[in-house]
Amino acid sequence: MLMAMLAMMKWGWVINTDSGGGAGRKLFAQLRALAPQLPCCDVQTMDLVTWMGTHAWDLDRIMVAGGDGSAHWVWHLLAEMSCPLPVALWPLGTGNDLAIFLGHRRRPAQTQQISATMAAPLQACSLDRFLLEGPGLRRSIFAYLSLGLDARIALLFDRGRKRMPCGYRAPCLNKLHYGRYVLSAIGRPLEGLIKSPDLCLPRGCQGLIWANIPNFAGGAPLSPESAPGDGRLSCHAYGGLLGLGLGLSPWRRLRSLAHGVSYQWHSPCALPLQIDGEPLVAPPGSYTIRLNGQVQALRPS
Repeated sequence: MLMAMLAMMKWGWVINTDSGGGAGRKLFAQLRALAPQLPCCDVQTMDLVTWMGTHAWDLDRIMVAGGDGSAHWVWHLLAEMSCPLPVALWPLGTGNDLAIFLGHRRRPAQTQQISATMAAPLQACSLDRFLLEGPGLRRSIFAYLSLGLDARIALLFDRGRKRMPCGYRAPCLNKLHYGRYVLSAIGRPLEGLIKSPDLCLPRGCQGLIWANIPNFAGGAPLSPESAPGDGRLSCHAYGGLLGLGLGLSPWRRLRSLAHGVSYQWHSPCALPLQIDGEPLVAPPGSYTIRLNGQVQALRPS
């Protein structure tokens, strides 16, 4: 049955085998056993750029199994290639905000689930692609960009995971680790660290979130005005841990600053960023965010 479906619809799979506490490795092994000829990329052992250049133009759709970061890189490469291939998601990460927004749920890596998922009707939708550019940096934004406190927490988490990967294999444990890093992440308010002609930062602001989808941090409601196909990116501010926690709760929203098509800012110092779940340190300098087309996503019908 699976081979018949593959003959009718050319699927390709991109799997982060380190995701999901072993679920990624199990899924990759199941696919290899079920359909040895299926184009399948293990991003931990294969070069994704090379694989995409070899296979993307011959496929009808791609399934990405991993977290928001895995989905980000596949869409980023497709956009850079000007390839309109639609992407479906098999969530295995900690947050999975893109999968939550698109309606893809977690599922076990079993033969029946794989076959049912590939046979299920899916509908295409468009997702805005925003481009962040700065000193030595060119990155897409599909879900969100955060700057400040929560990005600093994510950076500490990422460094801890790289030091001791065996302790970060289960989503529930990962959330406990996030909590452990919270208290050491408080820093200076952002209004003294960045200048922007597009934003008026409130006093005591510890972080900014630019959102393309209406959920953040594992599905927490963020902003109903964030629509992924309207060509605009909403920007929100929060002050301290309490402000972030309450803002992501059902009882209070983050402070909305703008809902625009482009943004600029300058910082005289390096700052932690988080782009679609992946943390990095942005060097000092001037940065721009601008709309740069759309990518195609698949969601359950």
